[in-house]
Amino acid sequence: MNRFYLLICLLMVFSLSACRNDGGTESTDDLLRLGRTYSNAGDSRNAILALTKESRSAGQDSASLGLIFSEIAKVYRQTGDYAEEISYLAKAEKAYDNSGKPYSSRMARFESAVASYRAQDYKTASVALKSVMDDAVATSDTLLDAKCLETY
Repeated sequence: MNRFYLLICLLMVFSLSACRNDGGTESTDDLLRLGRTYSNAGDSRNAILALTKESRSAGQDSASLGLIFSEIAKVYRQTGDYAEEISYLAKAEKAYDNSGKPYSSRMARFESAVASYRAQDYKTASVALKSVMDDAVATSDTLLDAKCLETY
């Protein structure tokens, strides 16, 4: 079933590419979709390759880089490589900060705290959750505050 799903999704992505008038070159949206498709199908290696290629083509677009790094972190979460997940979430947080997206930055920090907890680094997780909670309270983000309390 996974392979069938992957095949259908890949055909959709490539058919969209072929219908464009730019000679069929891959756009960053295509690479993001392709990376997500590989990830959903459980093909972590190809997901990382597609998303890494996308990060190179995103250039200096901080908002796009934040999204790409968050997607790469999700792939590493699926594989259980929490150290890499935390590393990419830190990159996503920095990219979101640079692009003026404080909510996305806080969410990346929250996900990093959860990854630290999964990696059994409870001290780091606790410090990160407190930091995110403080920011959530300061910005009246009750939903994020509740998520932090639930995770604690």
